[in-house]
Amino acid sequence: MIRYLLCLLAIICGNVVYAQNLSFEELVSLQQKNLVEVEEFLSAKGWKLLHTDRNKGDTYTIITFTYKKEELIDDAESFLYYAYPKKSANNTISIQVNKLDVYNKYLTALKAGGAKLLSSNAKHNIIQKIYQDATRTFIVGTHAIKDGTGTYTTYNFLVIKNEDFRPDLDLLDAAVED
Repeated sequence: MIRYLLCLLAIICGNVVYAQNLSFEELVSLQQKNLVEVEEFLSAKGWKLLHTDRNKGDTYTIITFTYKKEELIDDAESFLYYAYPKKSANNTISIQVNKLDVYNKYLTALKAGGAKLLSSNAKHNIIQKIYQDATRTFIVGTHAIKDGTGTYTTYNFLVIKNEDFRPDLDLLDAAVED
């Protein structure tokens, strides 16, 4: 369930994100790291801890890091979500970016790594594409967000292990229901 909550968070989160300093390979590698390794790696690259959350059943924790966060408000150039369950090693990574060139670089790297498109869907101002390689599933979301000043687009990449992927769950409908 954490993977889907994290995906929803990544898809519907309204934070404006402009850029980030992680390659796609570095992003994917974070999934295999423990919390200390992730924190130390991100800190060395200028990322800062924003907050930590535990679910009600205390079965997983979500750690949110920011890159180039404004001092007194929660606006940042990038948001990275690292979720780890208490009783397994199936960590989940999600990043939100807003630059089309970063999105395209990530998508190119994802495909170059052998990931194949499984499905795609569009509704509720979101385009969702699901790619899969031999061990991981990548849920890519493009979200048009309207606010008082206009519309902007965010791009989201969620990385989970194939064993955690549930193709029967409609994430786009779940995002609207919440």
